[in-house]
Amino acid sequence: MGKHSVEELYDIVSDLVKWASSSSVPYSQRLEEHLVGVACFRDKPRTLSLMEIIDKTTPEGAVGIDAGAGTGILGWSFLNAGGGYLYLVESMGVYRKFLERVAKELGFEDMVEVHIVNAAKFKPAKRLDYIVAELVITGLLNEPLVEVIKHLRQYANPECRFLPEKAVSKVELWGRVEHEGKQAIIPLSSDGVVYDEVEVRSIERDGVDTVVEFEVDTAGLPNKLVATTELIHPGGYKTGMFDTLCTPMTMYLDSVRGRRVREGDRVKVRINYKYGETKTWASLVE
Repeated sequence: MGKHSVEELYDIVSDLVKWASSSSVPYSQRLEEHLVGVACFRDKPRTLSLMEIIDKTTPEGAVGIDAGAGTGILGWSFLNAGGGYLYLVESMGVYRKFLERVAKELGFEDMVEVHIVNAAKFKPAKRLDYIVAELVITGLLNEPLVEVIKHLRQYANPECRFLPEKAVSKVELWGRVEHEGKQAIIPLSSDGVVYDEVEVRSIERDGVDTVVEFEVDTAGLPNKLVATTELIHPGGYKTGMFDTLCTPMTMYLDSVRGRRVREGDRVKVRINYKYGETKTWASLVE
């Protein structure tokens, strides 16, 4: 079996996604457009970037896992790059038949196991050399990256690689300003401030509870924070900001109480939330 280029592999799987999304497939097995795994796959620049990273960083013969596999595109990239064995782990049963068909089409059926289970509870029989867990939304909310990584790394070999290896989240302070009788919501500070860095190999905490400080360069009434997250992968490659999942996230400030800020003021904000949950909390510190 010859190795496909990254583009060729994407196109092969894309054709199968189109087939699996069509009315010719039973509804219970159909990959609807609203599925997160399908939406991520169709973000071609994002997907190709991740495929290329895996293509460059997969050790020959390695044992890997694609946790939250969706269409399995990152797992297929791992095997295509020379990986020796793969666990495809996905919680949604609608993907099972699709993953089994792609494995057969690509000639990987003897190198892959498909498991429909929560990745945070899966126990691989083989030690892992590469953990792919692209379970990431801005701020590490809504997706169980930290929970899954904490569980899977107990099955990892000492030199195991992680995708992602690190998540760095920044926030900007935004607020309401008035100009010529009109109001607008704009950044009140020109520089984003890092408020959270997660090293997946060693992360132990369950969330964020921190105070960040901004220097105001535009006077106004603060009312929200805007967060972005950048992912760092094996080899130092970066993705994340402004792709399908890592879009800017808003955290509205609690207890603003009409407090205006002036140019040069220093403003402190407390940010508090749990990874994987949907709610955030942010408040001005007096």
